[in-house]
Amino acid sequence: HMFAKSARPLRIIINADDFGQSSSVNEAVLDAAERGVLTSATIMANMPGFDEAVAGAKRLPKLGVGVHLNLLRGRPLSNPASIPSLVRPDGSFFDDGGEFIKRFARGLIAEQEVERELAAQIRRVVGSGLTPTHADSEKHLHVLLPGLGTIVCRLIHRFGFSRLRVPHESL
Repeated sequence: HMFAKSARPLRIIINADDFGQSSSVNEAVLDAAERGVLTSATIMANMPGFDEAVAGAKRLPKLGVGVHLNLLRGRPLSNPASIPSLVRPDGSFFDDGGEFIKRFARGLIAEQEVERELAAQIRRVVGSGLTPTHADSEKHLHVLLPGLGTIVCRLIHRFGFSRLRVPHESL
């Protein structure tokens, strides 16, 4: 039966993506966490509000913070010359999930470059003093692209955390 009683109490995790994107996003995440509404957030290591988000998360130790792996928005942490398949000529990410998926499917995205950039993002979060609780990715690319999911699983294992958010959303 779908509603059978469980031996364990039900635990609901409310997660906010994009922590670190900007001051306004950080303010909303921290306010919701302080009010007890939000229990988890995923931080974007390559975005302008990262340092502010880290400081806020350290003030709220009950807030679980994961890594929001990002290959679409902003600029990479890696030298753009070392990841040419992931960036435009100006060194920024392509900023289009559909375009990224097409490029990945056509073999135009180098998997070793993906791993290099995502590892840099995880290293920055870990290096900030936060202990990541989990990972997910911008636009759920780790779920949409099996090759990318394999890289993400390998990285989270390497960095010592074992939870990966796998969204199950109905339309």
